[in-house]
Amino acid sequence: MITTDSLLIELFQQGIERLEITIPTRDKKILISLSKQIISGHFLTENQAKLLGKILKENSKHLPQLTEEHRAVVEFPTWSQPFRVIEQLRKIFIVKDNDSRIIVEFTYNKRLRQVIADLNKSIEGQMLSINGKQYSIPLTEQNVHTVVNTFKSQGFDIDPILMRFYEEILEILLGTADQFEIFKITNDKMLSLIKKDVTDIDENNLKLLNDRSHRFQYSIYPKNSEISLSNSLANRPGTKVWIDSNTTPITDIIQALQTLNRLPVLLVFNGHDSKESLQNLKKLAGALENNNIKTSAGIYFRFDNVTDNNKEFNQLISHLGYNTPLDDTILVAGIANNKLPKFMLKNGWYPSSVISFSNNFKSNKTSVYCDAVDLIVYYNDKRPLGGVDAIV
Repeated sequence: MITTDSLLIELFQQGIERLEITIPTRDKKILISLSKQIISGHFLTENQAKLLGKILKENSKHLPQLTEEHRAVVEFPTWSQPFRVIEQLRKIFIVKDNDSRIIVEFTYNKRLRQVIADLNKSIEGQMLSINGKQYSIPLTEQNVHTVVNTFKSQGFDIDPILMRFYEEILEILLGTADQFEIFKITNDKMLSLIKKDVTDIDENNLKLLNDRSHRFQYSIYPKNSEISLSNSLANRPGTKVWIDSNTTPITDIIQALQTLNRLPVLLVFNGHDSKESLQNLKKLAGALENNNIKTSAGIYFRFDNVTDNNKEFNQLISHLGYNTPLDDTILVAGIANNKLPKFMLKNGWYPSSVISFSNNFKSNKTSVYCDAVDLIVYYNDKRPLGGVDAIV
C-alpha cells in the first residue's frame, strides 16, 4: 500500500535534486532532509508530516509520472506508522559541587532559546551551554530570582529547594527593612563567617567591611573617607574594575591588595603576545620587590623558544625564581589568559583577587575558574567594554 512517506522515499531514490526547476530549491532541500531522516530510522513528527503534505500538494503538478494512487496520497495523506512524539523536557534544578550552579534544561524550542539568550544579559557571572539542552548559571541570590521569575510561567518543573530560595528572596525584596545591613544582621553563622575574614564588625573597620560586601552579599552604607587606592577598591560598585596602567603603577595595586588582605592574587597575562607579557613580567617583578614579596611567586606558562622575546620571557622566569610549584605558600600566581593549567583545578590553591593584563579575560575556562572571585582588576591602557567600573 502506498503511503505519503513511501512516496517521499520513492522520489528520493529517483533523485529529488533532479526534479523540475519550477520546484523551489528550499522545498527540495526539505524533502531531501525528511527523506534522510526517515531512512535513518526517525519517523516524522506531526508538524513535519503537515509540512511534507503541504509541499507535495503545492508541487504535485511538477512531480513526474505520479500514478492515480500517488495523487490520492498527496491529496489525502496516509502514513506507514504513528508520528514520532518529541519529549518536551523543561526542568530547573541545582547541581552542587565545588561551584554550585543552576541548571536550566529544555528540549529545543525557538522561543525559549531566545529567552535564555536574553537572560544572559541580566544574570551575574557567565552562563555556560553544557549541551543542546542544558544551560549552567552561577548560583547567586540575584540569579535565583531572575531565573525563576523568567521561567516559572513557562511550564518548567522547578526544584522545590530552588523555589523555596526564590520565595525567601521575594519576601525580602517585597519587605521594607534591609535585613542584610551589616550592622543589623543577627544570623550567628553569617556573622561568624564575616568575622573570620575581617575580624571586627564595627565602624572602625569600614574599609574591609566595604570590600567584603560583594563576597558576603550584605549591605553597608557608611564609607571610609580615606583617599587611597585601597579604599577606592574597597568601595567599588561591582566585582570588576579597570585601573589605567598609564596613571597607576602596578606596585600601588599590589600594595592595595596587601592592605585589603587580598592575597593570593592571580595574574592573567596575554598568552598571544610575548613582548607585552615580558614587559608586564618585569613590572610585576619590580612591584613584588617593592612590596617585600621576594619569594612565594610562580608563573605557570611559557612561550615556545622561537623568538628573542619568547626566550627572554622564559629565561626571566627562571632568573627571578618564579618557577616554584603551586602550593598554599604561593601569594602571586601568573597564567596565560587562553590556558588554564589542569593542576590548578586539582590544587587547593584559589585566588582572593585577580589582575588581568588582558581585556579578553572573559567567556573562557580561565574566567569561569575565577567566577567566585569578587575582585577582578583589569590593568592596561584601554578600559574594557561592558560592566567594568573605572577606579581613579
